[in-house]
Amino acid sequence: MEIIGESFLQPENIHLFRQNVDALELMNQKLKLYERLNFREKFLERFLYLFMQTLNDHSLDLLQESLFTIIFHMAQVDFQQFYESFMPKYISNLSRLNDQQRLELMTNFKIDQQQHHHLHHQMIQIDLPTFSSKLNQLLCNFCL
Repeated sequence: MEIIGESFLQPENIHLFRQNVDALELMNQKLKLYERLNFREKFLERFLYLFMQTLNDHSLDLLQESLFTIIFHMAQVDFQQFYESFMPKYISNLSRLNDQQRLELMTNFKIDQQQHHHLHHQMIQIDLPTFSSKLNQLLCNFCL
């Protein structure tokens, strides 16, 4: 996993990046990689951050759909943790924003998520198209 992770730090090689995204997705399909405790504890947040940053930098826009999909599959392991822990942490580290802008981004990103779980203990359900749309909206709002 470390070697795959390091290969993502070379975004100029789009073919290697795409190949490794596909490899991660294949391992997840066959082995439920993203659900494994070792992956969740050591790699999940690092990969999520890397893929979000890649989308945010627009360095590999040709892979946008693949990145939305892999982020969705990783977030799907625990949507509540993704929305309540990872995203606030990620948004708080966006340096070009002030606190009000960060709060606005997080609030706008959470709207659909709150509609999908009415009870705090109920599992969050969201589909890939909705998730991708909200993530794209968040990225567009950040660019403004």
